[in-house]
Amino acid sequence: MKGLAAGVVLALVGMRVFFAVFRTHLPSGPDIVPDRATWKGAGAPGVEFGDEDGRPVVRLTAASNASASVEFPVASVSGIDAFEVRARCAAEGLRPGRHRYQVGRVLLAFVDAQGKSRWNWPHVAGTTKGTRGWAAVWRRFVVPPDAVSARVILANQGSAGVLAVRDLSVVPVALNPRVPLVFAAWGAVWIVGVGLAVRRLRLVSRPRGRAVLAAALAVLAGMLVPERAIAAVGTGVRNVTRAVRGPAEPRAVAVQGPSTGGAPAAVAPPAMAGSRAPSASPEGAAPPVDLHKAGHLAVFAWLAAVASGCFRIRLVRAPGAAAGLGGLVLFAFAAEQLQWLTLTRSAALADVGYNLIGIAAGLLLAEAWRAWRGRTAA
Repeated sequence: MKGLAAGVVLALVGMRVFFAVFRTHLPSGPDIVPDRATWKGAGAPGVEFGDEDGRPVVRLTAASNASASVEFPVASVSGIDAFEVRARCAAEGLRPGRHRYQVGRVLLAFVDAQGKSRWNWPHVAGTTKGTRGWAAVWRRFVVPPDAVSARVILANQGSAGVLAVRDLSVVPVALNPRVPLVFAAWGAVWIVGVGLAVRRLRLVSRPRGRAVLAAALAVLAGMLVPERAIAAVGTGVRNVTRAVRGPAEPRAVAVQGPSTGGAPAAVAPPAMAGSRAPSASPEGAAPPVDLHKAGHLAVFAWLAAVASGCFRIRLVRAPGAAAGLGGLVLFAFAAEQLQWLTLTRSAALADVGYNLIGIAAGLLLAEAWRAWRGRTAA
């Protein structure tokens, strides 16, 4: 167990130190946030500009039948690899709307050559709801290949309450030229580590060991799937959900002011700039479960259930179970940081928690299955 604890600590420290020292993207331009006078929708109902402690603040007030939002266009994304969006948000009695996405949000929406917003690409920098003090939001957005422009959007899509945003910063960044070398070294470390783990745990010769290896490799493949593919799956689930539930009821929203350039007004999502039903937007009907969290829970539950039979992991102490259980816990930490290699996904300690919960659920399900089999055999 001491070795397991040391491995977990090293995994945590290694992740933090590496991400702090090496940056995949480097600033390539100044902050592009314009003066408030050029914000589209600045005069719309529910939108108020003010100051707090000498800092500009945007306050967006939503009513029961109208959301409030402002945006400014990024006329061109040519030559830009990614954007870093930072802000501080607060909420005052912000009550979510009918769908899960209808809260206070900071967005960066890319626009293609046809003037359509790329809602199937990562676009949410941060969200807030309820009553909360000032909290920082941050996210890096890789520019999709077919994007020609972008829009930064501050939106209160709740049914009531106030979203306040200050210290907004949008900085263009370029890919670090050392990324390919670092990624190659990172991949080599993973290959060596996997080889040592397979040899140490005897996964090739152990009964059901190859099934555990196949499950682990499937999990690693899932960690490397780009977020664009995950978003596409989510869109498909939402489309199926809408087809089953039928069309949603229209919800009136605040009409934006005249466009000041950049992305045309027609690309604004219906939930923020028009009177169409939210279901007309790719985000119009949120799935009943969080696909991201459910994916973490499901794949690690599957891996744990398979490993339970291979290493004889039981609720009571059993010989050889410690190695299998320790390997599962270490894998939950190590697999998470592998997402960094996709550029569009990032490691998060919260996701490690979901991995561990999935492992616990898989072991419990395996134990329940064995108990049921024992009762039916008797």
